[in-house]
Amino acid sequence: PRCRFPAARDSSHHRCAALARAPLPLIFSYKSEKYLCGTGVCPQFDTVWHDLTVQQHLEFYSRVKGIESSAAHIAARSVAMKVGLDGDPYGKLASALSGGMRRRLSIAIALIGNPDIVFFDEPTTGLDPETRRQLWDIIKREQSDGRCVIITTHSMEEADALCSRIGCASLALSPLPLIFSYK
Repeated sequence: PRCRFPAARDSSHHRCAALARAPLPLIFSYKSEKYLCGTGVCPQFDTVWHDLTVQQHLEFYSRVKGIESSAAHIAARSVAMKVGLDGDPYGKLASALSGGMRRRLSIAIALIGNPDIVFFDEPTTGLDPETRRQLWDIIKREQSDGRCVIITTHSMEEADALCSRIGCASLALSPLPLIFSYK
């Protein structure tokens, strides 16, 4: 299921009531909900609650993205299957997951609600080569579904494997020598 927020009502009272029911403080304004729904973010460090299960995380973020509670479990199961968290890991606490599985959970959270744009900040830093390749495959599949994927990485190998366009940030006067030195 895609992210769907209810249409805004004219009365500011209704807006305030809707925001008061929101499970997390929202950084975005009420008018920015379409951007919240259409964007997924996977931060460099896993931000998961250790006392929640994979299922609880994904259902929670489904609700944050505006997916109806009746469809949240379907959205959670679907994205868990995409990233390989179905089966045993689905019912495990985040604290019981390996580093690679917690990273998959962060990626799943970013993908919940089928966002059009997904930001990945250092998606595979600190992972073993096999897990890194598996996560690259997941990211490539999401790109092939027509999503815009933006990645920040220090790994030129990762950038080359995942990106169709590469931009380098450097303190040098011109980024061209840096780009050509890695091509």
